[in-house]
Amino acid sequence: VYTPQVLQRVLDGALLLVKARYGMLSILNDEKRTETLLSSGMTPEEFQGFHEIQRGDILRAVANRPGALRVADFPGYIRRIGLPEFRAPVPISALLVVPVGPLESGTAHIYVGHSEQGVEFSAEDEETLEVFASLAALAIANSMNYETERQARNYWQAMVDMLPVGIWAFETENLNLTSINREALRIVGHQYTEGMSLDEVRAKRGLRYPDGRDVPTEDRPVSRVIRTGETIKAEELTVIGLDGKSFPGLFSAVPIYSSQGEMSDVILTMEDLSPREDMERLRSEFLGMVSHELRTPLTSIKGSAATALSSSASLALGEARLLFRIIDQQADQMHSLINNLLDLTRIEAGQLAVSPEAADLGDIIEQARNTFESRHWNGSLEVDCPAGLPRVMADEQRVAQVLDNLLSNAAKFSPEQSTINIRVAHKEPYVEVSVTDQGKGVPTIHLSTIFAKFTRVDDSESGGFKNGHGLGLAICKGIVESHGGRIWVDSNGQGEGARFTFTLPVAEEVSVSELSPETVNLDSERTMVLIIDDDPQILRYLTRTLMEAGYETVATEDSSRVEHLLATQRPQLTLLDLTLSDTDAFSLIKRTPALLETPVIFISGNSEDRNITRALEAGADDYIIKPFSPTELIARIRAALRKQRRAANPVPQPYVLKDLVIDFSEHMVSIAGERVHLTATEYRLLYELALSAGRVLTHSQLLDRVWGPEYASDGVSLLRAFVRNLRKKLGDDAKVPSYILTEPRVGYRMATADGNLGRNSAQASRLVHKGR
Repeated sequence: VYTPQVLQRVLDGALLLVKARYGMLSILNDEKRTETLLSSGMTPEEFQGFHEIQRGDILRAVANRPGALRVADFPGYIRRIGLPEFRAPVPISALLVVPVGPLESGTAHIYVGHSEQGVEFSAEDEETLEVFASLAALAIANSMNYETERQARNYWQAMVDMLPVGIWAFETENLNLTSINREALRIVGHQYTEGMSLDEVRAKRGLRYPDGRDVPTEDRPVSRVIRTGETIKAEELTVIGLDGKSFPGLFSAVPIYSSQGEMSDVILTMEDLSPREDMERLRSEFLGMVSHELRTPLTSIKGSAATALSSSASLALGEARLLFRIIDQQADQMHSLINNLLDLTRIEAGQLAVSPEAADLGDIIEQARNTFESRHWNGSLEVDCPAGLPRVMADEQRVAQVLDNLLSNAAKFSPEQSTINIRVAHKEPYVEVSVTDQGKGVPTIHLSTIFAKFTRVDDSESGGFKNGHGLGLAICKGIVESHGGRIWVDSNGQGEGARFTFTLPVAEEVSVSELSPETVNLDSERTMVLIIDDDPQILRYLTRTLMEAGYETVATEDSSRVEHLLATQRPQLTLLDLTLSDTDAFSLIKRTPALLETPVIFISGNSEDRNITRALEAGADDYIIKPFSPTELIARIRAALRKQRRAANPVPQPYVLKDLVIDFSEHMVSIAGERVHLTATEYRLLYELALSAGRVLTHSQLLDRVWGPEYASDGVSLLRAFVRNLRKKLGDDAKVPSYILTEPRVGYRMATADGNLGRNSAQASRLVHKGR
């Protein structure tokens, strides 16, 4: 028997979450017969109409369809799937249907609908409702095992507390507050408690219309719903505190009716619009700045061109060159701004093109130094790059872009004739690069936001003008995180200079040579990641990001379930929020030592060194600071998993055959003592062949292990091209090979380390020649 109260609260919550007009919840038994049907947003008479009409075919048609259903034209959809004419007791234009999950004796679905023509549900609505439905399934299942309404209410409260909107529930008989969720308390403060009267709630906050008029008591959302029975959707009002402080809010309210048709409760939702308004303000400032920055060079270009065209006499060579130099410089300025805008767009979309390969960081720094000094910097630039640094995994052009941005930023805020320092240090498993200036420094209030887009620091000497576009540091952050590194700033305050530091993984950290058949099989076994975080938005973001990257996930906001999930789900890695609602990460690790049996990555918005140090000392494998990009998250997860696999799987002994030596620990290949420079893909291919020396690896096996399963069926031409290049670099004659042998129409094998080709040279030559 399902608990009606829990089912009704699930449905009411779903309706409010996506701001729909009507909602229904159905449970179909195993014979696809309707066992339970509930409604929300309808009068008892409207709901009764659904019982009196033939609705079974429609419910069964939806239940038989896998996954969610989102349609913009519900009547048209009914006609398209060939069902009889369906006249609903209430007008339904758009429909969103989401399965709640398998139940013990049937399947449940949530149906929500809009009544206004042209109003549709978005993909975000669908995703939000699917996450909510998965939580609802747990609440429904657990409600069957508890005997009291109090326990069922606890599960409902846990669900509501995870929602990213403030939710209030008032009962209409005594006009008391019966429930308030965590987000509502965060928005308005903790001075509200369950049991307070509606009058007490009203007394703590005032409401105003957007035009500045006070909202009368009888027209406040809850009072209006009680008075009129109407549903209020997305009404913008300003909330005024007793201290006079205000913030913009978005309110919705809906009446809840009892089985006797009487209004029993009113549910109110509230969103704080302040973050949106702050972003809109920053965006407006940014657009104004971009307009100015584009108009200024255009004015110079137009003026120079007009001067050249309108001159009655021939221009002297010097004058002409001056005009063309102005046009060239201003065009470069516009080109730079446009490129920055495009880069930022790609970063936000997760589509920034970064191709890291093993690279010499010293060469990249020298390139950036030459570019910077060519701009007539009047101060000095000192570089401290010690010899013997390991190679890093870097897209050379992008890392040079980061250095160029940081150096330009340092010069912009530094006095003439001052010194800018670049220092490099190896701090396993990263190489750390810092750019330090002697300029104006970064005020403490800007340290946490300086890498956000549109952020610009006030320059008091220019009358409050904010320098720059507010793009450069945001782009630096996106590029560094796409490499799997971090970037941060240190400054003792105004006038004390600043030090910008970023990290890049050393080549070993991103080498995929460890991904051999003995260590991991990406095709047959997907990695399970446990996510522990009490923020529903972060949970959704992490779950979606990891699933898109091919990982399986299990998520919880309840620390008491961690030990059970470790035992039943056996995750290979854990993402752990530093601060949870009922404990902290350090206490959780202390009472659940099994967490440290697999890699643990801390997630936190706190960037203080002492917290990072404490986390690593507690056993964390890494520490990610919010906000972070999907690319950074996946790169750090892969690095942690590779580190664990290396510990569990010792590096093979070097492969030696005649003049060929493959040193797996150094990821280095040499012929007769001379190093052979291979690309990352060429090294992976050679590694796979050498590790299986003496055994044939088929085309499909090599393509799967080196390029991925999507290439296994039709990438033979690609594989042959790489083998041809690899043989050329090794000096291996394809007609009489010494190292890489061809098995015709099958694949390739590496000669065993003792030089035994497994068949005589003439036969091998014929097979290789025929196979090519």
